Amino acid sequence: MSTSTKITVLALTAAVGFMAGFVEDPASATEKPVCYQVALTERPAWVSSATYLEDRSELLVVDPYQNRLLTVSPKGEVKPLPDVKLKKGEPFFPTVINSIEGGYLLELSDGTMARLDEHFDLKEERVPLREKNNTDFRLGSFYQWKAVDGSIFAYGSLLNGVGEDLIFKYGFFRAPLSDPTTRPELLKSFRDTSFYLVGNSYIAGMQDAAYFVVMDERPAIYRAPVEGHTVEKLSAFPTEFESKPSFKTRMTGPQTAPAHFAELAKFTVASGLYAQAGNLYLLGRKPEANGRTGWYLYKIDPAGKGRILGSVKLPTSAEHLTVVVSKNDWFLLERGPVKQLQRQDIANMVVVHSWAISALSKFPDSCPKE
Repeated sequence: MSTSTKITVLALTAAVGFMAGFVEDPASATEKPVCYQVALTERPAWVSSATYLEDRSELLVVDPYQNRLLTVSPKGEVKPLPDVKLKKGEPFFPTVINSIEGGYLLELSDGTMARLDEHFDLKEERVPLREKNNTDFRLGSFYQWKAVDGSIFAYGSLLNGVGEDLIFKYGFFRAPLSDPTTRPELLKSFRDTSFYLVGNSYIAGMQDAAYFVVMDERPAIYRAPVEGHTVEKLSAFPTEFESKPSFKTRMTGPQTAPAHFAELAKFTVASGLYAQAGNLYLLGRKPEANGRTGWYLYKIDPAGKGRILGSVKLPTSAEHLTVVVSKNDWFLLERGPVKQLQRQDIANMVVVHSWAISALSKFPDSCPKE
């Protein structure tokens, strides 16, 4: 076979592989699917938070509607964890969980934090993050938060004073986990809460910094160092998501959630921020024909002022997504329309291999089922 013939055969083989949803993994030099879809053995009613358990190779999902913590394997097997036993015998209502050194930090529906060990046993029932101090600002409500290197980076409110003299400040702030008497630091003042109540996390952590998206009229990504006080705006942001749409509906509880999320499904908007292997990934959503949604990831180099390295369309058209990133895979929990009483049909999960995301590989419209 001549050299030119060999090149033609290899090119055709590669093209067929891409069309079938297969590419060559550069790490193993073997042909493997870039993604696959699994059916969940038990469907969550709602997902308010999720993280990846590296030591167990599975997801940990918070389902506040059913008052449970669930583990989800890469094959879609769902298992409820035993309820966390609070010392005071109070009801256990989880909302957000993050991995921290030595275990997990769990937010409950009343806004308090509990610390769990690596076996999910209660280590500390009330993590003292909100010490009262009438002379300094203290932590109020969290809308979104991320634990990064011993500190909490959050969007929410800071409070000062008491009673009629109570003052609120909204925005992104940092608070140390180890010393509740240290005054929390406001990083970026910002009042609009709309997008921090409905989507994926707009806060991502790296080893030396946290990054957050300010959903202003002109959204932007900011870098906040773990140590230091200078907050820097990145210049990198996709032009198609530079304008923020505004909600006409308001979400005040489960009864108003269906209309609010239905309006969100019509938006072209940035919908989450993630970090992996030294890069940032901004998630964006666009409405498509027949009620489908196009989901796009933009790979961003955070060095300097930041620059966009490229983009990729994800192999899902779900109306809503919960995205979880691990070292080897990206997990896309496909969430359907929001129904009455704030319930969703969450039947499937798409698993995308990290090397394909990093390489900005071309994905098929849908992934093969496992």
